[in-house]
Amino acid sequence: METMKAKDLQLGDIVTTIGNDSNKHPYCHATVQNIDEKKELVYLFRPYTHTSDFSCVGGVICYIGIEHYWVSFTTEVVLIERGRTLK
Repeated sequence: METMKAKDLQLGDIVTTIGNDSNKHPYCHATVQNIDEKKELVYLFRPYTHTSDFSCVGGVICYIGIEHYWVSFTTEVVLIERGRTLK
C-alpha cells in the first residue's frame, strides 16, 4: 500500500482515505470513477451496508448500496490496487 495525493490516481484505482488500517474497515475501499482536472476533483464510489445485525434474517432490514463522493486533488489517499490500463 502506498500513500499518495489524489491527483496522482488513475481510473479504476482502488483507494482508501482511512489510512493504513484500512483492512480493519472492509467497506472503506473506493474505486476511482472519474477525474476532473478542471475542477481538480477525483470522483469515487464505494459499496456500503448498514444493519444492527449482519445476519439479515428474522425481520432485520439490511441496507446495501453504493456511495458516490469526491475528494480534492490535495487529499492524501492510500492506494490499495492499481486499476487496469485501458487499451
